[in-house]
Amino acid sequence: MKHKNQERLDAREQQIIAAAEAVLLEVGIDHFTVNQVAEKAGIAKGTIYNYYENKNSILARLGAKALDLLHQTFQKAADQEDSYLGKIKTICSAHYQYSKTYPQYSNLIFYVEKLEFDRFTQNYVRRSHAITNYIIYLIQKGQQTGEIAADIKPKTLTHVLWVVSVGMTEFLEVRKNLLKEYDNLDIDIMINLFNRILDNGLKK
Repeated sequence: MKHKNQERLDAREQQIIAAAEAVLLEVGIDHFTVNQVAEKAGIAKGTIYNYYENKNSILARLGAKALDLLHQTFQKAADQEDSYLGKIKTICSAHYQYSKTYPQYSNLIFYVEKLEFDRFTQNYVRRSHAITNYIIYLIQKGQQTGEIAADIKPKTLTHVLWVVSVGMTEFLEVRKNLLKEYDNLDIDIMINLFNRILDNGLKK
């Protein structure tokens, strides 16, 4: 009986998350509410609170899914490159493409990154560490093959790449119209220049 109850609870939670994802994609983070999730799922608002404390705890759960998709995007992009340095560079470019293809998920990741760590963000943190470890692995392999300077600390570089990639993604998204219409700058050319700088900075 206990096993059956657990299955029923899991099914209900999946229903809540599916409804929450639909709401997020429809209205975005700023207009996301628990009431909308309950209405979309066709259940009482109180039922949702049996699983999640508030809006942020639901978004943290969705954020874990967004990171899974980001991780898959990175892996798919890296698999297209033969060299480890090439894999690192294409991951940075893939981050921007991810933000264009999945804008609500990209915004969600930025949002969840600012939340306090608690039991609801644990799944998100585990997935974040998985991405970090994946990039660290690529850097270490690049150092072993002599493509990336051996004096660079892999974990430090991973976080630097994340900061720069996130910053570039946010900047290009916010200013994309101004860059094109007033500054006459091509975003793809800017990304290529970034990769060129990255290439020169990481080599032995």
